[in-house]
Amino acid sequence: MKTKILLTIAFLIFSLVSISQNLTKFKSEEGKVGLKDENEKIVLNPIYDYIYNFNSGFAKIFIGDTLDYGDPKQGVFGLVNKRGKVIVEPKYNHIYNFNKTWARVFIGKTYDGCNPIEGKYGFIDKSGKEVIPPNYKRAKNFYLGICKVNFNGKVGYIDSTENAIIPFEYDHITNFRKGLATTFVGTTDDRGNTIEGKYGVIDISGKELIPAIYDRASYTDGFAFVVNNNKFGLLKGGDTIINFIYDGAKGYANGLILIYNNVDKNTDEINPIYDDYGNEIIERKYGFVDTLGNLVIPMIYDDAIDLRNKLSIVKKNGYYGIINRAGETILDFSYDKIYIPEEGNGEYQMRTLKDGKYGCIEPDGKVILEPNYDRINLSYYDSGIIVVTNDEKMGCVNIKGELVIPLDFDYISVYNKNKFRVTIDEKTYFVNSKGEKIE
Repeated sequence: MKTKILLTIAFLIFSLVSISQNLTKFKSEEGKVGLKDENEKIVLNPIYDYIYNFNSGFAKIFIGDTLDYGDPKQGVFGLVNKRGKVIVEPKYNHIYNFNKTWARVFIGKTYDGCNPIEGKYGFIDKSGKEVIPPNYKRAKNFYLGICKVNFNGKVGYIDSTENAIIPFEYDHITNFRKGLATTFVGTTDDRGNTIEGKYGVIDISGKELIPAIYDRASYTDGFAFVVNNNKFGLLKGGDTIINFIYDGAKGYANGLILIYNNVDKNTDEINPIYDDYGNEIIERKYGFVDTLGNLVIPMIYDDAIDLRNKLSIVKKNGYYGIINRAGETILDFSYDKIYIPEEGNGEYQMRTLKDGKYGCIEPDGKVILEPNYDRINLSYYDSGIIVVTNDEKMGCVNIKGELVIPLDFDYISVYNKNKFRVTIDEKTYFVNSKGEKIE
């Protein structure tokens, strides 16, 4: 008997699931839309002007004006579940898709396609209950249990019970990244983008790590990197580590900060200069300070890029080289350019350029290839091969810089360090690492 009951229950459950997963839209003679199950039984009467496809177990239902091709224009939305049950009667001017357990809803003015222009946002749960009424001018989805909203012209964060975790004291707050967000107090445009004002930093608990009194602000490793009146400063725990004496900072890594000052080329003094239109002329000298504020590498470089491996690419007297954290030269200043891969920031091999020819170096500055080639391709470096080109002919060298395939070919594709697909005079075949033809 128990077995029969269990089988009956299982069948009913399966039937419900099956029905819920096979609802189809249909139109009445009047042009209204409803839903049928797989047996053609009407489960939702055709009284709607549009029904969206199901997403995360729910479909939006719409009553109102439609565009020429049938999509919603102006009207109200509700929700139906996959059983065809209406869980939210059409009353919102927009309903967003569910983000895990809740969905944003909007009441207010929209434009074609029912996209919000001006109004109020709230939230509903998957039962259709309005868990947060539409009281907020703007609202993002919940993240880590909190939600960024705009209330009475100010931005803050609330929890699921509408407690203000971060008070409504700011005009803009960025999204949290690694537990931190930048705050802003000042003027914004209609979309909430910053125009003019002051910046600070908070953590995800709402603690103000940097008050919003600076022209720019960021926070890393317990240090506040701030700018005021176009001067860079470094703070920690409210104490000023670096006074506002530098024109800017370009990066921070391994305990050193890459700083710069603008240079007046006419006098060689380190001062900001401007053109006739008030635009800053970017002629700079770069150096490095530590987190105690000490200038550890003097400001003598015309350009600088800080790498993750405790080295820096710097430019002096018109040429690029590489120095270490002590300011010692690791790679001579003889290159017109040193190229950093888009990924890795100095963790991968880098191309060098000198007198129109390319070479490459290791991340530690060791020279692999002298700049003797029109082009080099480092894509196959993990296979121990570099494809090089001169005078439109291609060849290959190994990572020791030794030529393994002569520069005789119109095209080369590397299969591995022992097999190469080559093309010459419109003939294509394979060769080994000695350049010998193979099958």
